[in-house]
Amino acid sequence: MKAKLLTALCMSISLNLSANDWPQFLGPDRTGKVIDKNFKGSFGKEPKELWKISVGQGFGGASISKNEVFILDRQEDELDIIKCFDIKTGKLKWQNSYENPGRFGFNGSRSIPAVDDNHVFSIGCMGDVVCTDRKTGKTVWHKNLIKDWGSEPENWGFGQSPIIYKNTVIFAPLSEKAGVIALDKSTGKQIWKTSDVGSKDGYASPILMSLLGKEMLIQQSSDTITGLDPETGKEIFSWGGYKVKWAIPAPVKVNDKTLFLTGGYDAGSVMIELKKSGSKISVKEVFRLKDTGAHIHAPIVHDGYIYANCNENSNLKKRVERQGLTCLDLKGKTKWKTSDKPNLNRGNVILINDNLVIMDGDTGDLYLSKASPKGFKQISKHKVLTGKGKNIWAPMAYSNGMLVIRDQNEMKCLKVY
Repeated sequence: MKAKLLTALCMSISLNLSANDWPQFLGPDRTGKVIDKNFKGSFGKEPKELWKISVGQGFGGASISKNEVFILDRQEDELDIIKCFDIKTGKLKWQNSYENPGRFGFNGSRSIPAVDDNHVFSIGCMGDVVCTDRKTGKTVWHKNLIKDWGSEPENWGFGQSPIIYKNTVIFAPLSEKAGVIALDKSTGKQIWKTSDVGSKDGYASPILMSLLGKEMLIQQSSDTITGLDPETGKEIFSWGGYKVKWAIPAPVKVNDKTLFLTGGYDAGSVMIELKKSGSKISVKEVFRLKDTGAHIHAPIVHDGYIYANCNENSNLKKRVERQGLTCLDLKGKTKWKTSDKPNLNRGNVILINDNLVIMDGDTGDLYLSKASPKGFKQISKHKVLTGKGKNIWAPMAYSNGMLVIRDQNEMKCLKVY
């Protein structure tokens, strides 16, 4: 009995140590949120820089798992490089590179690796889907979206991040051969695939969530949002009522039956509600916002409100009213927006407990603000990236008091408590 209790205690301690990890795009549950009971809502006098390293041009953010940082880097339009670092020292533990010459507009890496205990999964801008052994840094298997599934790259190459589900890794070729596909994690063998699920673009990543009491994999393309059974790939629902030139931000779960979709290129935003009737699920539009849309990053839903960086081409170029960080209620009413104070360009926003952590995508300033419908409540502002080259659009990653950030030249780890 004592041995069993000791084992359970050790397991509990182990789980708590990694409970706040950020092992994939948008964090532990792909919502951009994390709970950390040790974070007290302040960065102190100044976040401490633990280390910084040079990286190639790009937008590929980090993932964090068990004191290791993983990033897909790109070098001189010739190589993709999956790298593993020690989170406390920044020491490179291993790297796995492969040749894939070529370039697209806004060149460089785009996606965030998905990590489990044994593997690191990445998707490069040229379409390479690679499984790397987490311990050795050696390639386990390697496929390509263009060669294996006939995917067609858009203006900026491929930019989605894979998701791990049980014994599979899932991503969306968005081609006639395969809309969404699940492969065995260890072998790369196909487990299931779907038919076409919408227009051919490669930026919106698959999201796993529970809706109507059922686990669903949600995939958005430019003209369709689809709900799939993650075990089989079977279609649960499909809706073509929202169109965007290129789908980039992930769909966001509001509650058990409601989703919020947003995008740039004057697409605006829409709230939809799923309704079950027998074995069928229908989709109802709740509201639509014409001039409010997030270009790159998924909004954060917290305590009945939506927080999003609603900058895109139109308002950044002042063709329409400036938005900045925006708070919406669940009826689509704007509670507040920062406009130009601060504007934030296309920077990332994440949530730690009830605190918004916001990167200014133009200046490299890091803001901490209380998430409140009563207004933008700035707690602190710190210059953490030089902003050389601007376009500081990469997603941030957070784990146990450490924040990993990057711009077009370097990646840093900041200790925030």
